[in-house]
Amino acid sequence: MTGFWAHRAWWQAGSGKDDQDEYRPLCEFGYAVVEELARLIVKSPAAVGPALWRPVFVLGPKGHYAIGAFLRYWFNQVTERTVVTEFAERWRPMIEFMVSGEEWGNNGRWYHAQQLQRQVLGFGASDFLKRLLDHALLIGIMQDLFKFWANKRLRDDEDNLAEFCGFLASEVGKPLRIDALRWIADAMKADTDFRKWFRDYTSSAFMEFLTVLVPEHAAELSRGDKPRQALLDLTAHAVSRQFTAALALQERIRRLF
Repeated sequence: MTGFWAHRAWWQAGSGKDDQDEYRPLCEFGYAVVEELARLIVKSPAAVGPALWRPVFVLGPKGHYAIGAFLRYWFNQVTERTVVTEFAERWRPMIEFMVSGEEWGNNGRWYHAQQLQRQVLGFGASDFLKRLLDHALLIGIMQDLFKFWANKRLRDDEDNLAEFCGFLASEVGKPLRIDALRWIADAMKADTDFRKWFRDYTSSAFMEFLTVLVPEHAAELSRGDKPRQALLDLTAHAVSRQFTAALALQERIRRLF
């Protein structure tokens, strides 16, 4: 199967109009090869995994069609029978390769690079990950990588904030919520421009996260001064921006605390 992909990757590398152009979408056979690579990673020993996904990932952001398809197929492998620790052992190197590496995102447009970094972290894959009976354990195992990404990328683009908040509002993102509350608040304190997003869907995702957070984590927020202050700061920002339901949320927090 890696031989088939080697030929597809060679075709991909020459599919752009010039050296600056992104690679074209795969043909039907190419997508079938990518899907089989994702399946083989699950079936093979963990040590074999990088030899299967790395030839896809090295295409970089120019190959976002191929890498995005691979990641969709990868997360679709999750079932109720998936062993959390085994999945994490295979998933972690993918995130580290794409998110931790300084040079990976240089081959292509920055917004495709960040889109793929969000995708490899599972943003948009909550419906797949929640099939796991203990998805909370999985997210807990990977928490250091989410924190690394947040510190590195959260302020780069409002799509990062929007998709992160959407992930946090889902049941799968629940184990990250209290810590992520502080990550977001700290990012806003460090960079005032980070407060000035423009798209409605970013505001909606931001408010959805806060609205879910308050009733489901009231006990944790009441015990922790720093998370509670972060919540107050973010809610005050939402009120200042006149977001829908921000005033109602602020009043609810006032009654709780």
